[in-house]
Amino acid sequence: MKLKKKESMMSVCIMIPIKTNNERLPGKNTYPLKDKPLFAYLFSTLKKVKRVDAIYVDSSDEKILKIAEEWGFSTLKRPAKFNDDHIAGDDLLMRVMGDLKHNIVGLLHVTSPFLKAETIEAAVDEISNDSSIDSLFGVAPRYNRFWFKDKPVNHDVKKLVRTQDLIPVFEEADFYFVRRKAFLKHKKRVCGKMKPFAISDVESTDIDTLIDIINGEALIDAGLVD
Repeated sequence: MKLKKKESMMSVCIMIPIKTNNERLPGKNTYPLKDKPLFAYLFSTLKKVKRVDAIYVDSSDEKILKIAEEWGFSTLKRPAKFNDDHIAGDDLLMRVMGDLKHNIVGLLHVTSPFLKAETIEAAVDEISNDSSIDSLFGVAPRYNRFWFKDKPVNHDVKKLVRTQDLIPVFEEADFYFVRRKAFLKHKKRVCGKMKPFAISDVESTDIDTLIDIINGEALIDAGLVD
C-alpha cells in the first residue's frame, strides 16, 4: 500500500546539463556575466523555486560537480563521450532518465540566466495540474518579418504593416518539462500532447556567444533583469 501511495504522488525534478568545452564561447557556462559566473544566475533562481523536489546537475567536469554540490544540488557524473557537440538534449535525458525517479522531469540550461522562479513554478503547476499534457516547452514571441524557402511566413509583401502589428512567430526556448512515462515512450523531450508555454523576451535570452554576453550585460545595466 505504501508503494502505491508513493507512486501516486506527483514529483518533479529538474536536470541541468553542463559541459565545459564549447566551440562558440569557450568556457561559457562559467564565463563571467557582469559580477558573477553564468551558472550562478540559474542556480540562484532555482534556490527560490519551491515546486520542485530535486535538482540534478549533469556534467563530466569534477569542478562543476563540486560547485553543484556546494549549492546543495544532486549530481550526475557524465561519461566523457556524451560531451560531443552532436549529442542532443534528448540523448542526455535518455542517459539519466533511469536515475530520475520523478513523474515530471524538467530540462533547463545555465545559458538561460534570466529565467524567473515564478515562471518555472507556473510551468510546473501547469503540467502537474493537467494530466493531458505530456510535454511543455518554452516559446518566445518574435515580432518581425520572417521568410522560409523564399516565401513570407507571417506577412504579406503586398501589404506593409508595422512589425509590432504582425502576427508573431514563436521561437522555441531552452525550457522543457516532460512526463517521465511520455519521454520513455517517445524518447523525446517534446512529445505526445505538447503544450507551448510563453515566456518573455528577456527570459528567453540565450547565451552562446560573446555578443550574447554583451547583450545580456546590457539588459542587466538597463534594469530589465530582476
